[in-house]
Amino acid sequence: MEPDLSNIPPPKSLWMHVRKVVGDMNRSRPASAYLLVAIAVVLLLGYQIVYFREDPRRFAFFLILMFVFFFFVMLRAVIDFFEIARKHIRERGELFKTTIGEKEFIGELGRRVSENRTEE
Repeated sequence: MEPDLSNIPPPKSLWMHVRKVVGDMNRSRPASAYLLVAIAVVLLLGYQIVYFREDPRRFAFFLILMFVFFFFVMLRAVIDFFEIARKHIRERGELFKTTIGEKEFIGELGRRVSENRTEE
């Protein structure tokens, strides 16, 4: 009897595994991690603003671009803060429901506390 070869999935190359791992890492990383890298790039590219002292229009243009980028980074930081806080509150509520919120757990806890009090 020969094995059925039609159900065998095609082999994955190393590149396919690398793409999957990088994709999983990028999905789990918040946007603020990319903004940290962008801040460093903008600071390096924004260094050329010191060469535009003689041309006020160009100086103002680059300064406005830097402030717009700064505003975008601050806005994203506030959004990340609220997302993290909302996730924390939701998980805290779920944790409470799975432990102290269960009637069986409270009943067992009350029983053990009353047993310890009667022993003393």
